[in-house]
Amino acid sequence: MRKVAVLTSGGDSPGMNSALYSFSELALSKGYEVVYIENGYQGLIEKRYIPYKLNCLRGRTYNAGTVIGSSRSSQFRASPELRAEGVKALKDQGVEALVVLGGNGSYEGSKLISQLGLPVILLPATIDNDVSSTKYTIGFFSALEEIGQAIKKIWYTANSHSQLTIVEVMGRDCSDLGVFASYSSPLVELVITQQNVPSYEELREKVRKIREFRGNKGLVIVVVEKVLGVSQLPSMSELTKKLEEDLGFTVRGCSLGHTQRGATPTTWEMFVASSFGREAFNSFEAREFDVAIGFDGDNFYRTKLSEVVDKSKGDRISLIESKDRF
Repeated sequence: MRKVAVLTSGGDSPGMNSALYSFSELALSKGYEVVYIENGYQGLIEKRYIPYKLNCLRGRTYNAGTVIGSSRSSQFRASPELRAEGVKALKDQGVEALVVLGGNGSYEGSKLISQLGLPVILLPATIDNDVSSTKYTIGFFSALEEIGQAIKKIWYTANSHSQLTIVEVMGRDCSDLGVFASYSSPLVELVITQQNVPSYEELREKVRKIREFRGNKGLVIVVVEKVLGVSQLPSMSELTKKLEEDLGFTVRGCSLGHTQRGATPTTWEMFVASSFGREAFNSFEAREFDVAIGFDGDNFYRTKLSEVVDKSKGDRISLIESKDRF
């Protein structure tokens, strides 16, 4: 009987459970055995395996997060000995390959696994959408929807009080969540990313002009993480206080935080994630190993592990500028 192991690594993302279920259902239907590794690479080096039943996975596909747990393991990165022991334990069980769901850090970890002679199949699972070997990642669509819904609700209350609310979203070094959410919403006046950080004075004047244009109405500005308190602008609390003092109307800040990662998977997300699971199974069955599977919105494709690099996904400046009328 062929055996395959699977783990989820790094930050969790909506849709992980759908990918796990889809892959498992196909593998088990062929008589293959699936070994579930608990809590990512940390579980790999600690040899922690979960005897999950397919029906349990089936009932959790609508849930956010990952039913088999995840982690960021400094021990895995720091200790070649622990990595080697973890891989040997899987090989001793007859595991033929490892399916990894995660982001850039997880991909780097998978290269270390492959170097030890255990083939890998990679599925991009992160809300940040920052994996260069795919156009869209598992979790991005649901997090984007969560932001869109939050913007709508925040604007309603901001409008009631004629205030400006600055909304901070996640994304690490990729601005896609903030840019896509802002571009799709007519309620967002401006989006600030690492590509277009204004000085405080420039931002203050933009807000003044937007206020004059909109009148006594609510305003929403979106800013991606790693901008406030890092680049030219102060922290959220300092920025809102200073703008309120200088402009003479209420300014509030709202960081959406982990609500984005804990978003309920959308139906489209579940379709895409399930399709990723199917593609991972197809690669395993065909013994097509050491590949990263990608999705361009239409088709699935594969990139060799040796060609996967951590790089920017491209310039979003045209979308950013479309929201900057002033």
